[in-house]
Amino acid sequence: MMMSDKRTGRVVALLASVMMLTPDLGRAGTRTAKPMQPSTVFNAEKRKKTKHDIGQHLSYSMYSSFRYQSENNRRRDDGIDDHTEEYALYLGFVGRADLGRGVIAFGHAELDTRSKSTQDRRYDLATQWKTKEAFVSFKVAAQARVTVGRMRFSDPHKWVADLAVDGVHCGHKGKQQVTEFAVFRGTGDVTASYLMAHHGRVMDQNRYGILALLENDSPDTRAHLAGYANVFVSKKVSYELNLGAVIGDAANGKNEAFGIDVRSIRKFGTSDLNPQMMFGFAAGTEGYR
Repeated sequence: MMMSDKRTGRVVALLASVMMLTPDLGRAGTRTAKPMQPSTVFNAEKRKKTKHDIGQHLSYSMYSSFRYQSENNRRRDDGIDDHTEEYALYLGFVGRADLGRGVIAFGHAELDTRSKSTQDRRYDLATQWKTKEAFVSFKVAAQARVTVGRMRFSDPHKWVADLAVDGVHCGHKGKQQVTEFAVFRGTGDVTASYLMAHHGRVMDQNRYGILALLENDSPDTRAHLAGYANVFVSKKVSYELNLGAVIGDAANGKNEAFGIDVRSIRKFGTSDLNPQMMFGFAAGTEGYR
């Protein structure tokens, strides 16, 4: 039986990725700049930095940024050359209070003002206030914390999610492993509720772990499973593997779906611009979310 052109292209891409990823695997382990740390979905102690102190227990920072984005000639099925132009200004405030006995209060808010126009119309100036984080975190053991409030779940490698949620988080983090549990609800357009469990480990120059999410988005219920592995060969070469599955209302009438993402990141030189190249292969079944 002959494979379709699409399937043939996927196989060729996978084989090419394997050929590019393989050569350096045998040289792992001796040229790392610093020890690996286990990945955390949320870490109350490692949030956005504050630069100005008020006494011994309070600190804050303020920041601003501007973004301009223009897209032209995005011809779609209607044959029209589209044009989109957007200006955005961000003003942010970060505050932290160390209340003693390991108790931390933290807040991060941002004012977002933007103007947008297309080939058809110009939209009114829109301003939105976002409370990204507002929580209190309690140290309950030498390496364990309980955090309550609005938190921003965001793994450094972005393999899980990047979303502000309201809930309770319990985490135990050591030098070589981390275990986390959380119950939370989405904010903004995300109305689902979640139960989360995550365990990650570091062994030599390997980082790996597994995460499970039970999602209730009435009337649908879904179970999400994710596994990941990372090898840091040297300052210039690293490898990543991510696997994912969803069971339940995956999409398009499917009851389950799967996805895979494998990649190699290679850096060049010592320039502050940090030039790098990524080789990778990603695939998913129909309806994967």
